[in-house]
Amino acid sequence: MRKLFVLFAIVMCTLWIATPAKAGTELVTNGGFELGYTGWTQGGDTSFDFIDPARAHSGLYAADFGALGDTSSLSQTLTATNVGESLAVSFWVAYDLLNPELAGPVSTFVVTLGGNQLLSLSDATATAGSYVEYSFDLTAPSTSFNLTFTAENDNDFWSLDDVSVIAPEPQTLILLTPALAGLVLLRRRG
Repeated sequence: MRKLFVLFAIVMCTLWIATPAKAGTELVTNGGFELGYTGWTQGGDTSFDFIDPARAHSGLYAADFGALGDTSSLSQTLTATNVGESLAVSFWVAYDLLNPELAGPVSTFVVTLGGNQLLSLSDATATAGSYVEYSFDLTAPSTSFNLTFTAENDNDFWSLDDVSVIAPEPQTLILLTPALAGLVLLRRRG
């Protein structure tokens, strides 16, 4: 009986380890801008910002930033279940420089999460023309925090699309609990 119980515990642990984690909970609303700016708060000089049907990474739309001589921003307040919860942050950014001879004088793109800077791009550090994915594995700084994109592009636009912050769901402990309990009982009896 004891060998059967050990075998059961080993099988349960193996199943738990082999079970892939669930996709998780998406914390961002309208990360593909398919509903315009729904879910997002605009700030700064937004006179040259718009939802662009021609520059989408996926879907039909992207958000374009084109503040001239000032910055504009998009932010969203996100809610995590717990402080320190794992977060998978990703987004796609394109530096639209249709006329390279006009590069500069100022072109910046900064991303912050909970006030902490994740990314800072400039015309010198960005790849012009095509989308680039940026992704980060982080922990939630609090249960409520802002994800903010701030940009200035005096001669062209920055495009943003497919913004995602996923809080992975933990694997269920239902499979692990019997195995661990069995191992504890075996250790006490042995």
